[in-house]
Amino acid sequence: MDKPNPFCLRPPRGLRGWTSLIYKVVLIAAVLPVLDGLQAIGRGNSDMLPGLATLAFGLVLVLAGIAGYIAVREEDKPNE
Repeated sequence: MDKPNPFCLRPPRGLRGWTSLIYKVVLIAAVLPVLDGLQAIGRGNSDMLPGLATLAFGLVLVLAGIAGYIAVREEDKPNE
C-alpha cells in the first residue's frame, strides 16, 4: 500500500508546470531584495543609493515573476 503524501505535494508535470514553479520561486525570492532596499532607504544614510538599486532590482524581479506566471497561465487556457 502506498502511504498518502502528508504534505499533499506533487512534482509539476510537463514544461508548463516547471516553468510556473520557477516563476513562483522568483516571486518569493524577490521579497528579499525589496525588503533590503526598503530597510536601507529607511536608514537614510549613505546606504540610500545602493538601497534604491537593490529595491529597483527586487521590483524588476517581482514584475518579471508576475508577467511570466501570467504568460504561463494564459497558455493553459483553451483557445476559443
